[in-house]
Amino acid sequence: MNLFNIISEIEKADPEILDKLNSRRDVFAALGNMSKKAALAAAPIALGSVFNKAVGQQTLNSANAVLNYALLLEYLEEDFYKQALAKTGLIPSGAATAAIQQIMKHETAHVNLLKGALSSNANPKPKSFDFGPAFDNYANFLAYAQSLEDGGVRAYKGQAGVIKSAGNPNDVLTVALQIHSVEARHAAHIRSMRKANGTANNAPWITNAEANNAVAAIYGPGNPTTTFPSEENFMQAGIDLTSLDSSYTRALASEAFDEALDDTSVRTVVGPFIKN
Repeated sequence: MNLFNIISEIEKADPEILDKLNSRRDVFAALGNMSKKAALAAAPIALGSVFNKAVGQQTLNSANAVLNYALLLEYLEEDFYKQALAKTGLIPSGAATAAIQQIMKHETAHVNLLKGALSSNANPKPKSFDFGPAFDNYANFLAYAQSLEDGGVRAYKGQAGVIKSAGNPNDVLTVALQIHSVEARHAAHIRSMRKANGTANNAPWITNAEANNAVAAIYGPGNPTTTFPSEENFMQAGIDLTSLDSSYTRALASEAFDEALDDTSVRTVVGPFIKN
């Protein structure tokens, strides 16, 4: 999981991070109290909740950087579904397998589109990905799939400002929008599959910041929170949406809009899965 590498990178971004926490020893002691498998499953959640607010920031500043960031996420998702389909008996036969096969094909198409847009500037695929207990059972697989798909939607939206300032070279905006909408459909379908499996009573949309046993940090705030609020946000363009109609609850307002997430917060969550 390269936890020490992650801590090191966080310290580079914010040398005073350990002063803001109790101590490095306390952080690892807390992780050490969990079983090995539980620690692996919870590490993205733990790291996201502990560090996102402290060091979350936008680090991408060019069209190619945005496209390579998207490519990394698509490499990860493509490999996730390939590994799942390769594990005998993990996904029920029939409609469930057919759906995951189709989603994997979409991810492969996204990889090819991004590599084509980047041409010789495309970063290579990481050597491997380790998703820990994601493939221990079908329920785990669907929870991780939901996390990755919902995270992908927020990740693409988080780069809108960079794409705008880049002047849209290489049709970056077109590429991003073509993929963003499909990731949202994937997320909705995975959520429906979880509900059908009886492992989560969640709707096809996100209500508040409810993770429903997925990776909680995916639904939380980024940094700064004014730019990257959590999915429970009910304010849009400075307007309290619940003030517009007495029947418009905070939950409903949160469902009506997706929130962006900065790239550092996203990388903090998915980083432990990537083995370079």
